[in-house]
Amino acid sequence: MKYLVRTILLFPFLISILFCNSKQETIYVEYQKHENEREAEHGRIYFHSRDGMWLLLDRPVNQRVRMRPDQFVYYYPDDKIALIMNNRDHALAPAFLQLFLYTDREDPGLTELGFILREHTAHGDTLIKTWELKGVKKREYVRIDMYYHRERVYRSVSTDASGNVIKEVFFSDWQKGETYHYPMHVKITDEDRTQKYGFKNLHFLTQVPDSVIQLFMIPQDCEIHEYNW
Repeated sequence: MKYLVRTILLFPFLISILFCNSKQETIYVEYQKHENEREAEHGRIYFHSRDGMWLLLDRPVNQRVRMRPDQFVYYYPDDKIALIMNNRDHALAPAFLQLFLYTDREDPGLTELGFILREHTAHGDTLIKTWELKGVKKREYVRIDMYYHRERVYRSVSTDASGNVIKEVFFSDWQKGETYHYPMHVKITDEDRTQKYGFKNLHFLTQVPDSVIQLFMIPQDCEIHEYNW
């Protein structure tokens, strides 16, 4: 159970977005996370737009996370323990990685979540795109304002039906990739918590190396806990 709790703490926001990419390329990037100015995570990621994510986490624990549409696997090689979670709404990546991967797209995945692009507003040299999600009940309403300067998003603000700020995200240090730009620094503020993600060594590969895939093979003597969601 302690491993389940640890996993939930490491990945608090998992959202179900399926993206298509004609090149079906693999993206490699390293990241470091700070939470309230203290280092929280450090790892390497391989991501494929159809097959999902391979995460090699070396801090705070030695953990390997495999996310694919039908199943998540959290493997702790030092302890020989693995958690297998089935039917997790076809998510391919945690929210912080999706912010890194898709914020530069015309639709940053919000349509798949039920949002509608409501309006464009210009204030000087800033363009604001407003997205809305209207649920059956008032508490299900969410508005996201995305602020652009010179075609790049630098800030997004999520508010509820009463206008209260739910979350703010700040994007900076954009780096051009093969097709899109990627924010090498992402800061997320949510109530009394601030999370900062720094990315580096961005590369584009034709496939995930076999040597990496082998690291995610669960040995026969591993203790496995399986859950259905």
